[in-house]
This record gives sequence, structure tokens and C-alpha cells, in this order.
Amino acid sequence: MAAPLRTLSAGSGVGQPGFATTPSGEIGAGRILPDPHLARAFVASAVHAAAPHNASMNIRVPGRATPSQTLPSGRGLGKPGFAMSQPRLVAAGPPQAGVRFDRLTAGGETRFPRIFTSVWMMSMQSLPSVSVVIGVYNGAEMIGKCLESLLDQNYPSHLFDIIVVENGSTDDTVEVVRRYPVRLYQNPTRGLAAARNYGLKRSEAEIIATTDADCVAHPDWLCELVSPYADPEVGGVGGYIGAYAHDERSTVELFLEECAPLVNYISGDHEFLPHLLGANASYRRRLLLQIGGYNERLITAEDVDLSWRIQLETRTRLAYAEQAIIYHHHRTTEQGLGRLYQHYGFGEILLDTLYREYDGYPRDLNFQCWRILGQMAALPRYMLSALVRRLRLMRGRISPYEAEVPRLWLLIEWSNIRGKLRALKATRLMRSAEPILAMDRESLIHLLYGTTHG
Repeated sequence: MAAPLRTLSAGSGVGQPGFATTPSGEIGAGRILPDPHLARAFVASAVHAAAPHNASMNIRVPGRATPSQTLPSGRGLGKPGFAMSQPRLVAAGPPQAGVRFDRLTAGGETRFPRIFTSVWMMSMQSLPSVSVVIGVYNGAEMIGKCLESLLDQNYPSHLFDIIVVENGSTDDTVEVVRRYPVRLYQNPTRGLAAARNYGLKRSEAEIIATTDADCVAHPDWLCELVSPYADPEVGGVGGYIGAYAHDERSTVELFLEECAPLVNYISGDHEFLPHLLGANASYRRRLLLQIGGYNERLITAEDVDLSWRIQLETRTRLAYAEQAIIYHHHRTTEQGLGRLYQHYGFGEILLDTLYREYDGYPRDLNFQCWRILGQMAALPRYMLSALVRRLRLMRGRISPYEAEVPRLWLLIEWSNIRGKLRALKATRLMRSAEPILAMDRESLIHLLYGTTHG
């Protein structure tokens, strides 16, 4: 069933003119339309379609932040650099982690909860088959909860399976996974893109859904995630990504709950097309095969790249299922937080380099230079705010957590800047992504994640 990995022509990169095209169905590097200008009409229609779609959802737009929260204007990808002072789309009122709607039993007959019957206005025979693909590296501590939440889905068990692709772990991940009735594979090629492609090639389901080993799915996640596929024009669906709440959260976890780093579908100004993050995403398998799957040469931003390519190449659209909820275990340490935002910044510049030739693409070198200058100008304000809050803490006027917030913003902004500067250097000021794509995989993983494996 697996097809050979695709080969790129020299000097070409994803999203750039001259990218090598191969027959559909081959997996490994993905494909971009050979002429970026052909995408003009589709980009315009996709952006236009996003507004009414979100208007129909339960969306709240918070007002401006308080002065102590104000950040430099402009960021990208819904992750690094977004201004807290600008409105952002937030799904309102998701259920809390741990809350579930169990199947109800009456007269010895199992009934699915109301949320299931309301989202699927079709017969059980019309439900699509789904493979949930999880790439994991050293996830022994958390993958058990992830798998338990997936096995407890309110979805017909004969219509979905779980594929775990282990990526060279050095802990007990394999032993933990073997305790569960899932399909386990070990893939020697590092990186989430390679792991997800490995799972894709071993699935025969209609829909490929992805989440991460550090995530927990709401019991109705799959029910809600597949609902928009009743529309044949929908090629991919993503849902809400919230924070996993537990009693022993660190200061960093509390901070990430507040700043919401993982925003699906639309995450702010200066965006190109709607995007889906791999922690909560799904696509029609035939479309993934058509575009060549994930680009395995991308160690970061591979999920955003895939969601853009599937729209550009297949002319389908993405949908956002607000109640398809995944709870994510955020980073727990300051070191992990810094690395996270460093690779967000690196990925943002990489995507800008790959897609800059497309008509309507909103971010170029000039834009990024001004954005970085704005971020750098904010650093002294963070330092001053951290000092003021430390004094207020000493006087008992604020909590220890409130005193830490400006320092954590300083950390992620500086880490994000460092990631962008590294990527600007590697891409020769956004002239070509090929130097990054040609880097040794292990070296790039170590650079972005501080580990020798992905």
C-alpha cells in the first residue's frame, strides 16, 4: 500500500515555482501548485468564506487587554508575536477536561448522547471510517491518558482505529502503548511529518485524524470532528484546542492557559489561509494521498503547510468544528517554553519563505523586519513591568503568579525573535528555503527542540 518517498528537484522548495511534481498518491514531500499565481482566485474565495463561517459559530471577541498585558503589535500563525491588544477569535465556553457525556442506557438499549445525534443528521451507515494517527517520541508519561480518551470515544468502534507511530523513543513509550488495543508501528525516520505519513500509508479509512501524545480528547471529539464532512466541499476539519487542567499545574502551564498558543483555523491578522494544527486536525485520506502527504523535510510548521497545500491543490475548504475538543498538556518549564516559541518563530519565517510568491500572501521580508523591531522594542517594557510587579508583590498587592507574567512574556518574545533571526539567516533573508530543507534532520531537530531526536 505504501508508495515510495517523493524526490525533489534541486533548488526547489515547497510553495516555490519549479517544485517537482509527481503522480498523485506518493507520500513524503507534498506538492505545491507549480504557478503560485494560479492560487489567486482560490485564496480570495477561501478568505471570503472564512468570515461567514466563523460568524455562525459561538465566537467571542475579547476587548483590548489591560496596559500590563499589551504586547507589540503583530505576530503570526496564532502562536508567536500576536498582540494581546488586538482582538482575537476564541471559541467560547468549551467543556472542561474530565467532563463527559456517557452513553445512556434505557430498557437495555444503548443510546448515544444528544451531542452525537444532533451533529450527524444522517444514518449510522453514512458515518465515515476514521484512523487517528499519533506520532510520539518519549511520550510514556502522557500517552496512556491520550489512548484511553480515544478508546472512550462516543463513536462506533468498528468505524475507527488508532495508529501510533513511535519515533525512536528512549523511554518506555513502546511498553506503555502495547497495553492498549491500538496499532503500533516504529518508524526510524524522525519528525512528526514522517510519523504521520507512516500512519497515513497504513490506513484505509476515509478520514485521517491527528492528535498528539500529550493530548486528551473529549469523548465526543470524533463525533464532532467528522460532522462537517457531510459537505463534500470540505477537505479538512479541525477543532478547539484547550489546556488540560489538573491540580498540579506549574506557573508556565497557567501562563499558557491564559495566552492560548494553539489556535486552530484562524489565529489573527496577516494570515494567508485558514490552517489546522496537528494536535486537532483531520483530512480526507484521498486528498492527503493526492497532494503527497506531509512534507517530511519540514521539522516545524509541517501541519500549517499541509493545511495550506490541501486548500491550494484540491480547491476544497477547511472547516472549524468548535465542539471537537482536544485538551493539550502545555509546556511545564521555562526551558520548554523558550524552545517552543523559538521554533514557532523559526517556522513562521520558513513558511513565509515557502509561500511568499503566492498572490495575496501577506508577509514579506519588510513586514517581518518591522515586526521583529516591534517585538524588540517591547522587551524593555517587559523588563520594567517585571520590576514593578516584583515591588508590588513585595507589598502584597499581587499574587506570585501575576508577578511572573511579564517575565514569561519577555522569555517567549525573546525566544521568538531568536527563532526568526536564525531562520532569516538560514533562508538568506527569505530568498530560499532550500538551505533549511537540505539540513541534516538530526541537526535541525536538535536546533529547534534541544534533543537529538524528534
